[in-house]
Amino acid sequence: MPVNKNAYLRYQILDQCFSNKHRRFNIDDLVDFVSEKLGYNISLRQIREDIANLRLSPYHAPIRAQQYDGKKCYYHYSDPDYSIFNNELTTEEVANLRSTIDMLSRYR
Repeated sequence: MPVNKNAYLRYQILDQCFSNKHRRFNIDDLVDFVSEKLGYNISLRQIREDIANLRLSPYHAPIRAQQYDGKKCYYHYSDPDYSIFNNELTTEEVANLRSTIDMLSRYR
């Protein structure tokens, strides 16, 4: 879970960028887009850290860097239908939800 309260919002914005099939975002475009959406400047380092965090648990986002023009890269999801907010629940999460629903149903 992100320590910074704005990290989740940055993740949502980055998810929009990586899911966009009509536009390609390089790292500078990502910095500009996120900064514009948030209303204040975000550093290049912060965007790189956010990308690294999205690749780790619990998101395991399949972010792919596609090279072009030498060392420059476009960032996108390798699975075009992927979104960090459309992931299915694990069996453990389903069991927890069921037990919570059972507990709450007793209070009718």
